[in-house]
Amino acid sequence: MIPIFQYSNCYSVTPKLRILATDVKLQDECIRTVTRTGFQNPNLRDIFRMYCSMKHGTSVKDLCLRFNPQSLRIDEIRLIQFGILRELIRRVQKVSTYLLFDYKLNIYNNNNNNNIY
Repeated sequence: MIPIFQYSNCYSVTPKLRILATDVKLQDECIRTVTRTGFQNPNLRDIFRMYCSMKHGTSVKDLCLRFNPQSLRIDEIRLIQFGILRELIRRVQKVSTYLLFDYKLNIYNNNNNNNIY
């Protein structure tokens, strides 16, 4: 199952990405899949660079602003879908963390630290 595409999503590469560098069939399939409709095929180098730039904390929006996939003839939505289906990338889940600050404990620790000497 493919997650809903959002430009705010973050992805990271998997070890399977190295297969894209050597497997000619996978390369051809990837190029055909991610090519923008009505355009010439993009360069594999540009596709690979976009995949390699997917890191924790870098959203698809950030990648699009950096690489401008339209000018590279790459459909970014299909790029993400192909990467997930072939397990070249995975989605990084954002988890909110709730931090509770204990004022009593902090006051107690500050008072004890002052009385060390």
